[in-house]
Amino acid sequence: MISYLLSCRFLSASRSRAGSAAAKTEEDNGYSQIAIFAKAMELIRQDYVDENKTSYHDLVSAAMKGMLSSLDPHSQFMDPNDFRDMQDDTRSRFNGLGIEVSMKNGLPTVITAMEDTPAARAGILSGDQILRINGMSTERMDLQDAINVLRGPAGAKVSLTLLRPSTKEIKEYALQRAEIKIQKC
Repeated sequence: MISYLLSCRFLSASRSRAGSAAAKTEEDNGYSQIAIFAKAMELIRQDYVDENKTSYHDLVSAAMKGMLSSLDPHSQFMDPNDFRDMQDDTRSRFNGLGIEVSMKNGLPTVITAMEDTPAARAGILSGDQILRINGMSTERMDLQDAINVLRGPAGAKVSLTLLRPSTKEIKEYALQRAEIKIQKC
């Protein structure tokens, strides 16, 4: 319902400007686009059913994630927690399962299971697609959200449901996070 209201209000606003020569320059003017964004946020906060999802912080974070992910598969918005995790990576250690993942066909997919880690010891292989983490579907999860769920306190248990494309087999794993030390070359 919200998308319909937003579409109708913005269509009528854009139609009123459509015939003018100024409309073309206004369409790519940053300030006019920010005004549209602000109006959309105002309408969402006013009309959306679940007010727990409509804080300014949540809406702006979601918009930033969407904006950057639309550029290419390597661009992503990093909130302060994500940035801290990236800094941990550069320090060569983190708590997790020992898998490197990327998005392929809309699913977090194992690039590699690092040697001598919980994932490698369990037999997780490159190419395995992560269908569920702790029972939660990864179908609409972005890469950073999946990484955030995979990582956490050492000793905590994590369950994974993986699809192994080479055999079309679905496998269940119960793993325990550990401190992962990244070997420097």
